[in-house]
Amino acid sequence: MKMRKSFSRATAAFIATAMLASVTAVPAFAEGGVAGNDAYTTGFNKVIDMSDAEGASVPRLNYSYDADPGERVPATDTNPEIETGVGNIQVKGVTFSEEDERDAGTDTVTKQVAITIPANTYSEPGIYRYVITETDDTKDVAGMTETENDDTYYLDVYVEDHEGKLTVTHTILTRTEITPVLDDSGENVTYGEGESSKVEEDVDKYTTYTLTITKKVQGEMANASGTFNFAVDFEGLDFGTILTSGEDKAPSDRTDTDGKLTVDFSIAEPGRDGKSYVIYGVPADAAYTVIEKLSDGEGYTVKAERTSGGSGTPAEPVEGNPASFALQYIDREGVTQSVQVGCAVLDGETLKPITDAVPSAESFTMSGSPNAISALSVPTLNGYVNANTAYVNDGGKLAQVQRVRFNAGKWEYQAADKQYYALNDNSLYFIYAKDNSGTVEGPVDMTYNEEESSYVSSSFGMNGQDNVMIVTNIREAANPTGLVMDIAPYALLVVVAAGACFFFMRKRRED
Repeated sequence: MKMRKSFSRATAAFIATAMLASVTAVPAFAEGGVAGNDAYTTGFNKVIDMSDAEGASVPRLNYSYDADPGERVPATDTNPEIETGVGNIQVKGVTFSEEDERDAGTDTVTKQVAITIPANTYSEPGIYRYVITETDDTKDVAGMTETENDDTYYLDVYVEDHEGKLTVTHTILTRTEITPVLDDSGENVTYGEGESSKVEEDVDKYTTYTLTITKKVQGEMANASGTFNFAVDFEGLDFGTILTSGEDKAPSDRTDTDGKLTVDFSIAEPGRDGKSYVIYGVPADAAYTVIEKLSDGEGYTVKAERTSGGSGTPAEPVEGNPASFALQYIDREGVTQSVQVGCAVLDGETLKPITDAVPSAESFTMSGSPNAISALSVPTLNGYVNANTAYVNDGGKLAQVQRVRFNAGKWEYQAADKQYYALNDNSLYFIYAKDNSGTVEGPVDMTYNEEESSYVSSSFGMNGQDNVMIVTNIREAANPTGLVMDIAPYALLVVVAAGACFFFMRKRRED
């Protein structure tokens, strides 16, 4: 039996039960509107995720939408008929800009995309399908990442005859073209995976980066308690970009159409260990130049060192269960023996297995004599630095491994007490540190600008990474010079010679 004639019963059951278990209309919009005599509005939320854009302003984005009739799906024994959409439904686009603020207590910015079905659109009951196409300018904004398959949506509109009055009872919005399926009773309808198939919101992600300026001083004559003034000139910013900086994340000026922006700040009392100032929300494709406002008459040599893609310090250990792999060894008989080992970060006295990286080979060979292996051939782990140590976690007891051997048909490890103990599967860990050092350039001398009385770095690109610029002022103690110091050696010779002459003449008189 074809499903067209049983439409009313199927959709009624769909409304009463299936929607609760599978898909419902977007809750952000009012339900209960009517079509036929009244308009009906539904929609979804467009969201910008800024969780990886600390201190950044909202980028300027425009999203527009077109709605076209979808393809008809004939009724079968398992699905109702879906008709081609009719009329002219309206989808209102949304815009984002630096004027927008994050949603309260979140790192997201949300706008509602309203879908309006005009009055008198339908002349008979049915399920009507539309294809909604999104057009945006996200590709023009560096750091924007779209949700997969987010440019096309499918809208099914359910229309029923309620006592002679056509009424829109529900709308279903999905990312893919799904044919609703009736259950065995022929009264309940489900879309795909049910609740997970519907679209209530569409999320695009915006990612920005930080630029950290670290001030250091070196030398016996350097003023570690002084105040040093800086400016950072940015280029290549999108129109309307606002950066924030400092501990209070103070906002900068808004960029104009030239895409340029300058952030001025001071670093006071950097001490010998240095002090940093952070600029947030820097787009992935921005370029910057660091300027220190300092006269060359102060006698400093000024050097700059840039690190990109890391902070230069080890990252936090990674927790989780280890993905073990085989440690291999060929015994005297030529038989390959293996034991399962893992990779970990040592956090104090706690081993925290690494789970987010994979060794360059699933197995590797230990080197050394057949029964005593002292050199561990540690595998390369992408994104990590080998600490050249190994630990064993035996019943919660953590011990550093001195040697490993395959003896009498079993693996053993030598502890600090020089005794050998059984080595069980997944008890040996090679120790690593997260490679967060980044790429280092420099240090190189900054160029002095006489007109501006300042030292200027080269121009660097952010290149989609956090950047750290270390500016070091070096002023060593000068060795005293002048007439007194220059003649001192000769004067000493004269004194010595005079003393010798006096001693010689006196001795002669005595003789």
